[in-house]
Amino acid sequence: MSSHLSVRDRRRIISLNIDQGVNVHEIARRIPCSIQTVYNILQLFQETNDVIERNGRGRLRILNNDQVNTLRQLLYQYPTDTSSSIADRLLRRTGLGINPRTIRNYRSSLGFRPVHARSQPLINARHAQERLTFCLSYAAAHCDNVRIHILNVREILYHPILSQPPLDIIC
Repeated sequence: MSSHLSVRDRRRIISLNIDQGVNVHEIARRIPCSIQTVYNILQLFQETNDVIERNGRGRLRILNNDQVNTLRQLLYQYPTDTSSSIADRLLRRTGLGINPRTIRNYRSSLGFRPVHARSQPLINARHAQERLTFCLSYAAAHCDNVRIHILNVREILYHPILSQPPLDIIC
């Protein structure tokens, strides 16, 4: 249905067609609108006996009121979390999987400020080599019986070989 026509114009379309018997093409010319709009308004009048749009039209909301309240609580609890992490938290709480874009739209409509993901500083090859050299020299100088596990460039674990449970030291 055309939402740009006023109620007055809609009533005029009905009057021209029913009372005066003017055809659809002439009505569309007199009231500047498309022929399809005239047909839509006439159909609306036949179905509802009124020219005002019906309630409940359009796309349904994906979240009900309880889920919106849960989302609002999450946004208050984690104001700096990104939409992706909020979507994950909402999935764990309600079992409802939602696109992060939908979370951003709800965040905006609920009056919360947008949150942008911070890019983490990357470790370059020189820093990785310096870090590895330091860890290896530390292990050689301080521990005789040590196992070194290099998980990735950021995590190097030392496991002293002792009779007691291993102690993880992260550089």
